[in-house]
Amino acid sequence: DDRSRPRQLAFRGGRRHCCLLVASAVPGEGASTVARNLAVALGASHRGRVVLVDANLRSPSQHEFFQTGTADGLANVLSGAITPVAALREVPGFGIAVLPSGRPADNPPHLQTVSALQGVVTALHSQFDWVVLDGPPVTTYPDASSLAVVADGAILVLRAERTRWEVAERAMKVLNEAGVALVGGVLNGRKYHIPEFIYRRL
Repeated sequence: DDRSRPRQLAFRGGRRHCCLLVASAVPGEGASTVARNLAVALGASHRGRVVLVDANLRSPSQHEFFQTGTADGLANVLSGAITPVAALREVPGFGIAVLPSGRPADNPPHLQTVSALQGVVTALHSQFDWVVLDGPPVTTYPDASSLAVVADGAILVLRAERTRWEVAERAMKVLNEAGVALVGGVLNGRKYHIPEFIYRRL
């Protein structure tokens, strides 16, 4: 829903291109939905061309939502089988392009080296103004750090009333050590325990 969309992306400043990583602290917090909503919102804003990259190779989902299939995608690009441009899928109804995960990889961390990922992002920037990376949980899988290194900023997704503060703190530490700017957070699944009109009066 609209509450899962970050409010501002002013950090971009005057840059021509921008790469954003959207990732959760642990699995099941809704990072893929947030990444998808962010990409579609950017596409609708007419602020430039947008590509959504499904970089969660262990648990991909964008190919199901956009019905792109997984015959070729990021895993195939990282293994050197095809180019990033050849793996792109245009989804005109949403105003964006999608680079799906591709065929499941036996060893994602081996594929997702910083140099390989940087090459993909650089190639995508030749055609797109915004690259949105749907990444794996940052406290669970080491390849999230490689994605953070190549991103200009990161958005951390947390599940309301479920993610422990210690886990959130550890996720922020992982991103900080990767040298990426944490530009925002999304509290997913927030529940309103009192009527909304009372919140408006507070």
